[in-house]
Amino acid sequence: MAGEIISERRAKSNRIGGRHHPGFAGDFPRNPQPRDDRQKDLLRPALEEVIDLGYPLVRLAREIDWEFLDRRFSSVCTAGDGRPPLPTRLVAGLLILKHMHSLSDEALCARWLENPYYQFFCGELSFCHRLPFDRSSLIIGGSGWARSR
Repeated sequence: MAGEIISERRAKSNRIGGRHHPGFAGDFPRNPQPRDDRQKDLLRPALEEVIDLGYPLVRLAREIDWEFLDRRFSSVCTAGDGRPPLPTRLVAGLLILKHMHSLSDEALCARWLENPYYQFFCGELSFCHRLPFDRSSLIIGGSGWARSR
């Protein structure tokens, strides 16, 4: 009985104005696909399209051998409790920017959020409106990732 009710509801929800929509059964797709967050970036321009490629941070980012740093520090940039590891380029880029400009952790986070050149330097492909890490993990000189390594 319950199966018949569910089947009847699905059949009704699949028809809109007498037309059948085969892709949906109720509110859920029949063949759910994994969510691909890259689709969000399709409508946002790449940072390379909106920044000056001759800007000093862009030139410096292209001179740094990020793959070497990734190989060298991959054992250091490991996952925490229940968190995926941060990309080596992000961590190294933040440390370089912090020391180049003598920034506090708070000032570094604020500038990273508003500055597309900082984001490009740290490996972002499109402009981000949120930090890709928890601010509490950026305690440099405290108990965060930079000191504990």
